Amino acid sequence: MAKIIAEALKLSEKYENPEIYLEGYTDKNSVSSWAKGYVGLITASGLMSGRDDGGFYPGDNATRAEAAAVISRMIKQ
Repeated sequence: MAKIIAEALKLSEKYENPEIYLEGYTDKNSVSSWAKGYVGLITASGLMSGRDDGGFYPGDNATRAEAAAVISRMIKQ
């Protein structure tokens, strides 16, 4: 989900070194190497912030509520 949104919104053109934004996630080492930049971009943009316990949970499916929250934030931006 992070990759699709980051590419659709061309976020890579707005943020340099996006992987620094992974530091706040407790499970940052679980993010695949190919996805780290996308997760960083989506975090930097404010569209995704992980779950309340500090994890991003890259291997989990997004819930409907999470997807709706991201879409709502996209519309507001």
